[in-house]
Amino acid sequence: MFFLALMLFATVNTLSLAAQKYNSDINVTKSELGRVKRHLIFSMKDEQKNSDCAYTIKDISKVDKILSEYYDQMEKYRKKNKSDYMILVKTATQSLNDLNTNCSECLIGKEQGVIIIEFISKTAYMFGFIDNEMQDLTVEWRKW
Repeated sequence: MFFLALMLFATVNTLSLAAQKYNSDINVTKSELGRVKRHLIFSMKDEQKNSDCAYTIKDISKVDKILSEYYDQMEKYRKKNKSDYMILVKTATQSLNDLNTNCSECLIGKEQGVIIIEFISKTAYMFGFIDNEMQDLTVEWRKW
């Protein structure tokens, strides 16, 4: 129990540091989101090389696809209905949960989780759904 509390504290502190780093960025751009996603993919590939994790490059590609679809859908919602954007967050988060479960819970580690939260939040911020780009929108459904 103590270990879980310590991990939660570390994750919250990591998010706080990330928020401090990016609060000075007023404009989130598509290229910034691309940088975040590339960092995530690199991190997953690097982790895969250095561990006995049960996931493949194909699984990493699925993460990329889930986040790309999330971005595309958020862009469409911006033009239609802002009130339902959390459905897209929930869908992406649950898809990532399922994929991580299928990969023995080791595809999305602490670092990767923080980067995913950053991507999801910055996307929502970029399209005007939230006022704080580092708000954790995944917390209600996230299992990683």
